[in-house]
Amino acid sequence: MRPRQNRCIGGLAEGPSHRAGASQSKVEQVFKLISARYLNTEFFTTFCKNVTDIIDFYGLHKLVYCSQSINVDLCKEFYSNLRSTNVEDAYTTRVGSKDFEFTHAMLREYLGCKKSKNTFVCFPTFSEPLPKPFDRVTVDSMYNYYYHGHEPSSHTNFSVLDLSAPDNVLYKVVVACLLPIVTKGQAKIRLPHLFMMYALDHKMDIDISLHIFKSIVHYSVPMHGKIYIPFGNAITAFLAYMSIDISQGTLQPLSKDYDQIGARQLALAGIIVKNQVIVWKQGRQRAKEHEEEDQSANEHKEEDEGEKASPVPPSSCLPFNVSDRLAFIEERMNLLITRFDKFLHDFDDFRQQFGHYSQRQDQIYDML
Repeated sequence: MRPRQNRCIGGLAEGPSHRAGASQSKVEQVFKLISARYLNTEFFTTFCKNVTDIIDFYGLHKLVYCSQSINVDLCKEFYSNLRSTNVEDAYTTRVGSKDFEFTHAMLREYLGCKKSKNTFVCFPTFSEPLPKPFDRVTVDSMYNYYYHGHEPSSHTNFSVLDLSAPDNVLYKVVVACLLPIVTKGQAKIRLPHLFMMYALDHKMDIDISLHIFKSIVHYSVPMHGKIYIPFGNAITAFLAYMSIDISQGTLQPLSKDYDQIGARQLALAGIIVKNQVIVWKQGRQRAKEHEEEDQSANEHKEEDEGEKASPVPPSSCLPFNVSDRLAFIEERMNLLITRFDKFLHDFDDFRQQFGHYSQRQDQIYDML
């Protein structure tokens, strides 16, 4: 007899769960998308050759350049029905009335990432000593490489603004496209991201697709009462690869202004191109002070996904000539538009969830 499959109603799932201690009673699930990011191909090819060399070496094109619109409903269904099996790194799920396996091998085949025999994964936790062949890598050696020998004030996280501009760009690629996180505090580099940067820079034999797979599975466990969905664009594209119709349901397109990492987003973070070279723009020290203040104020606070925009510098740090002032005003206006666009996305998400809850309430009343 065919086993009973879970039935999803909006944000609700019915049936057995793969999580420990779960019963067969109805479980309410609240979903939240982690903003999907993708790279501006032309910008990175022209000005960030160190990053594009890494992308080519590890075969990350389908991941970092993916501008696929997110099918919110199918991503929720994917996570609601995700179940572990008795085989390591193998899960089953049901999307669009189709049952299929979700394994690391399938994901790697779709992404086309470079194969590796190493099974070490640095996310979500990182601890020393590392297994071979990474046993020579230490926190101190990584810190010395990126911070040029300065003594670290902490062995758990490090300042983003103390990085060189090219290294800061690499960090943004890692935290936005490879190892996304849900908290607001991105002004400090966590050890998993620092190791990933170091491994990529040194072209180490590391399995990127396994990290992506583990990250997707990691977020299937609720945090703060929510199930966070990373890689919504890549998951949607993967479902299309599995011959599932992704045109049905709620589609959320990626915004070129907000979700695309290129000249505009980097400028908001204080990074510009000068004489064909990626550099920090003026006022970086003052921006760093404000960034650290904001980081301290928001520490331990759970927040929506997305990169933290650079703070507005005080008047003493503003440009003096007219053209620079106009450029600065335009940048701030674009930032406000970006934030308003994000607000509209969040409001639409809330409206959809409220509609699901209202629908479910009506169904309960009908049963009574």
